[in-house]
Amino acid sequence: VALAAGIRAALASESAASLSDWAAMDTIVVLSPLDPDTDGAALLLQEYLGQMSGRSWTIATQDVSGPAIRLDVDPGLPALASRNNNSAYLASDADGIRITGMTPLAAYYGATLLLEELGVRWFFANPVWTVVPDSLSAVQLNRVEEPYYIERNITSPTGHVAKVKNGV
Repeated sequence: VALAAGIRAALASESAASLSDWAAMDTIVVLSPLDPDTDGAALLLQEYLGQMSGRSWTIATQDVSGPAIRLDVDPGLPALASRNNNSAYLASDADGIRITGMTPLAAYYGATLLLEELGVRWFFANPVWTVVPDSLSAVQLNRVEEPYYIERNITSPTGHVAKVKNGV
């Protein structure tokens, strides 16, 4: 765990801007063509950010001016070069947060990584095993996350138990 934290810290850039003014943001923009994974990522963010902020979040399919969370798929992004298909780039700046995946599924993983960064935890597929903070905290993001394993399902001899949300 300490090694993984060290690797993540090494990937973070000193130029990453901190996002602390969540009050100025209430929109999630899906910039890539419609896809079940990016749509699911937007809905997941809308649900949990709404719980944490106590207000409604809008999902848009065209870019907006001002701060927003922007979900995109761009396998040509230089930060994702030579990474696997499940890699996601997360960045924060004055325009909000950008989550860019190599694939739509990677963008979904990136959305779950943002929620994890904010303190959300899913232990099993049941609300009893879900932890959601009661407020939004400041985040500073500028990193690529690349999954360490291929399978993202937890199973038991009796069958499927839960889908692991982050996969990294």
